[in-house]
Amino acid sequence: MSPRDFIKKGYGKDQLAKAVDQQKQLQYLTVSQIQENVTADYIEKLSEAYSGKDPMLSWVYTLFKKDNWKSFYKYCRFPLPSSSLAKDEIEKSMERVFFSDDSFVKYIVNNKEIQEPEFLDCDHFQKQVFNWLLYRHNDIIIHDNEDINTPYRKIISIEDVVSIKVKGSKIKNIAYKTSFEIDGEYVDGHIYMDDDVMAFVPVDEKKESIEIPIDIDRCPASFISASPFGIDDPVVRESIFSRVRPLMEQYNFLTTLQLMSDANGAFPIVVKLATQSEDEDDNIQGELGYASFTGENAMSSTLAQGHKKKRPASELNAGSVHEVPPIEKNDGSYDMSVVQNYINFFRTPVDSLNYIKTRIEDVRKEIIRIVVGDFTEQNDSAKNEMQVSKSYIAKQDRLRAFGYDMAWCMSQSDDIMLRLAYGTNVYTSRSFGTDFFIETQSDLFNLFSSAPNPIEKNFVLNRLVRSRGQNNTDRMERDLLLYKIIPFSDNKDFIYSVGLNVVSTADILFQTKFQYFISIFESNYGDIVEFYYNLNGEIDAAKITVIKNLIYNIIKDYEQTSNPASSLQEV
Repeated sequence: MSPRDFIKKGYGKDQLAKAVDQQKQLQYLTVSQIQENVTADYIEKLSEAYSGKDPMLSWVYTLFKKDNWKSFYKYCRFPLPSSSLAKDEIEKSMERVFFSDDSFVKYIVNNKEIQEPEFLDCDHFQKQVFNWLLYRHNDIIIHDNEDINTPYRKIISIEDVVSIKVKGSKIKNIAYKTSFEIDGEYVDGHIYMDDDVMAFVPVDEKKESIEIPIDIDRCPASFISASPFGIDDPVVRESIFSRVRPLMEQYNFLTTLQLMSDANGAFPIVVKLATQSEDEDDNIQGELGYASFTGENAMSSTLAQGHKKKRPASELNAGSVHEVPPIEKNDGSYDMSVVQNYINFFRTPVDSLNYIKTRIEDVRKEIIRIVVGDFTEQNDSAKNEMQVSKSYIAKQDRLRAFGYDMAWCMSQSDDIMLRLAYGTNVYTSRSFGTDFFIETQSDLFNLFSSAPNPIEKNFVLNRLVRSRGQNNTDRMERDLLLYKIIPFSDNKDFIYSVGLNVVSTADILFQTKFQYFISIFESNYGDIVEFYYNLNGEIDAAKITVIKNLIYNIIKDYEQTSNPASSLQEV
């Protein structure tokens, strides 16, 4: 089948339409949009027969009466609350996937392992994949050569794909809309790709297609998400937000209702007695005309009759005085209930406000639990050891799954890039690891205090340093090195050893004046981390021994020029 025929056939067009709709629906909730300016007239006209493309407002339109929907529309603000939840809580939690202790990557070309080629730019690419998986999971990664053996990759929107065939988890044929420069002029058309050829097919059938053979034994296009959303729709891919869309809509719905209820709390509904006041400049008959009541509370006073229409500018202005006409009862007394009930205020009941608040928090936690795996709040004072353990396990499981998706996406793309550069005899393997340092620093300090031996303490310290330094690699490397150099990582062990009289004076000075001797070392030899890495050809233990011996020489000189006993007493 020719590339033009493949484009005309529109293979997979139903699945492509579903993929476009799914991605738009999720982006609406996770990325949202900028608030548009609207007027009361616009809302009034819109409410008559709403047929907008907004999925949430369309849903609410089917639930509410017209006036209630107008109120909801007025209070619904963009960006939606769910987008803040996705960005500020879920995305931040998932970023831990970059800080695993046991991640690895391997590239093999022509049966020889190589270092990461510069054109892969993996540090930048993995951040792109992270964002694509969160917010553009149905889009496609396209690969090509800028020059001979100089591959590049880019993402194309799933909306631009017009025809696609899939086998297993790999794309076999694809065509997407684009423009191509020919003789200095941009021509509209489609790019077609399969295992053997890449072609530009102009929209104008009078113009010839341009075909370039490729010899990489696979189509140079790959999915972003590793798994399809359903068995029968391989083009529609799985997102971490795919199955929480109803909850995110509910979260926005309830948050908007809360905003409406809060407004009613601050500005209550006012019901007042419809009376009239005299105004010598206004001779128009009042709206109610002559009052006509029957029964015991009949209004008989002439003061209640013939009042002319003149309403105050506002019934709620501070300091305003408003006169209410008296109503005389049959027994000659006056009915004071008119004065007492002249104005009534109605607010949303407190139990309703509390319900909405509680329900919003429940939905928020449920979204985070499903997506991130957070079993219980980290600041929950009532959490027990089992709950904390379940929370850590659930979070690790979610991060492993997300790390697998990232590794799969990058490996598929890297494989195509290596094939374009070196041929088909290539292999790539990648993992984002299994241990993501979920514990808090407080948890780690507690584990350190209860560790039964120095081996376990060093293990916990290693986790503590890596957890604390996940956003500061330089500090993490320095702290890890210093913990290897200091004689005792735990002051309790140090004091216990001194009591047994098994610690030398040099070790005591080293422990108690640690930062001082490190600063002397760095003033003589430069940054201690750089010094460590410049000891080429040495194993880790040998490097640590070299640094310690140099520091002990500094301590020895210090002992000869100072009074150690006096120094220890000062400590």
